[in-house]
Amino acid sequence: MLQLIHLEESKSTVTEKGVMEAFSCWRLMKTIWIDPHMDAVFITASFMKHLAQHCVHLEELDVSWVQDCVDDETIVTCATAWKHSLKRLLLHASESISTQGLRDIVQVCGPVLEALSLTCCANMVDSRSFEEALVRCPNLVDLSINSSMPYAARLTLSPEGPVLSESLTELNVNSLLLADDFLTAVKNRLPKVRSLTATHSGEIFPELPEGWTSLEELGGCYRTFRPGAIQALVTTCPNLKIFSAQGVNISDLECLHLAMPSLKVTGLSFCEGISATNKALWKKGTPNNEQ
Repeated sequence: MLQLIHLEESKSTVTEKGVMEAFSCWRLMKTIWIDPHMDAVFITASFMKHLAQHCVHLEELDVSWVQDCVDDETIVTCATAWKHSLKRLLLHASESISTQGLRDIVQVCGPVLEALSLTCCANMVDSRSFEEALVRCPNLVDLSINSSMPYAARLTLSPEGPVLSESLTELNVNSLLLADDFLTAVKNRLPKVRSLTATHSGEIFPELPEGWTSLEELGGCYRTFRPGAIQALVTTCPNLKIFSAQGVNISDLECLHLAMPSLKVTGLSFCEGISATNKALWKKGTPNNEQ
């Protein structure tokens, strides 16, 4: 019984008709991955609606570079068909989905969704739809939303108010313009978040709230650290285990390693001037006394 299919890059030509005929025979299909490197010219609105009609038990859909083929009407059709089954929805470069489309997704599929990733999407992210996604998806563990135009969308969330989610552990709001108190709001109202990816406007390392004990992973592209930010990280995030260093200045990174020697550092390939020895040590989070 076939329950998973992964369409990847192939030398042969894959046609819309051929794929649609195949999916018509696979009503029990639960997972579909379409590789981003594939020349997926067959991914059209009619193809997506065909999936909704025939793969009625789908639990996971991962489609990259869908661009103009998935619009609000198409996503509503799909969401309605999979409202009792869809647990993971990952769409990349879906530029035709609007803010209303996002609201429709979480309104229909919210009770069963566990992971929602809408990345490099334009005109679909605002504070209301972000908060609505958290409220309507009580089982959501992983939420990733960002814009195709860096810092074009501003995201606000009041630090005061009830807890929005007890299930969310991973949050990616990279390339969004975050309000100054946004991270404080995340700490207060999303208390289970342990992994955060967020780049502050101007790629300045954000000011983190005190006592963020749940945070274990922090990532983003940071080119500037405020004075004292490295030292503050020790007290603001005492349980931090993994830090993504994309774009970090080497002197700041050395200060960070001295302050938190057991911290595992990733993304070092994006940092200039770091020796191979230090890269190896920082990747492992090797304490100073073992260097």
